[in-house]
Amino acid sequence: KGEATVWTCDLTKEYVAINGDYRS
Repeated sequence: KGEATVWTCDLTKEYVAINGDYRS
């Protein structure tokens, strides 16, 4: 569960960064 949480958190962070950069 710990690994899954970290992976999800990392994935979300990258996803948000990509979305923000794409929007800008």
